[in-house]
Amino acid sequence: MKTKLAALALTVAFSAPALAEECTAELAQAKSMEVNAGLQKLAAKDPQRMQEVATEMMEKSAMFENAEDLSEVCEYYDSLLEEMNS
Repeated sequence: MKTKLAALALTVAFSAPALAEECTAELAQAKSMEVNAGLQKLAAKDPQRMQEVATEMMEKSAMFENAEDLSEVCEYYDSLLEEMNS
């Protein structure tokens, strides 16, 4: 399991710069699903931090809701994923 997660993290890390310019609604949705899975793991490891991240995400969601440029959304999700995987 850890090997698969490490491989996924490396794939995301190396592909993120290339994908950052092409953030689509589908990619943002996929990243959102990854973040949600990460939140579940974070809840078991650090419930207080999970609550902080969830609150931050709620605040950001309103800002991103009508965004035409999704690159900020993808960058935000990437930063959350990086934090959760470290």
